[in-house]
Amino acid sequence: MKIILSSIFCLFSVLLFSQNENKAITGFSKEEKADSIKVENKTIGYSNTGFAKIKGKTFDGQLRSVESVEISLTNLSSKITNIYETNDDGLFDINIERGIYSILFSKRSYGEFKIEKIDLNDCQIQEINLNLGSRINIVEYITVPAQEFSLPSKKKTKKK
Repeated sequence: MKIILSSIFCLFSVLLFSQNENKAITGFSKEEKADSIKVENKTIGYSNTGFAKIKGKTFDGQLRSVESVEISLTNLSSKITNIYETNDDGLFDINIERGIYSILFSKRSYGEFKIEKIDLNDCQIQEINLNLGSRINIVEYITVPAQEFSLPSKKKTKKK
């Protein structure tokens, strides 16, 4: 049994461990977005919770809900970042302590949008509706061929 397995391994090892393939390195792309991200940011009232509230909706260029958009809230004083996500309908409703924040909205294939500085007070309700626009399209994809190299191997000669 060992002899059979050893023979099979020896026969196929040349194929399995061959270094003669010229594989390409990929990863360079030029991206384009047909339209820009639009935001509606306004204070719509006050609550009795004692916390500030950020709520709103994310949608695309055809006004369809965009789910699972990551929302990163960073307190600019303490540098603490909390990460939230929109629900299946693109809605979010976040209670947070008062302070000055930066807010980053990001979704793969849509890009990201950052509100650099927003001052939230106790009981303030801030509504942020975000039109993410169209998806990002790759307009050019460049492949770069890798260098070809071979590993030296020791050839065994049979004695006669």
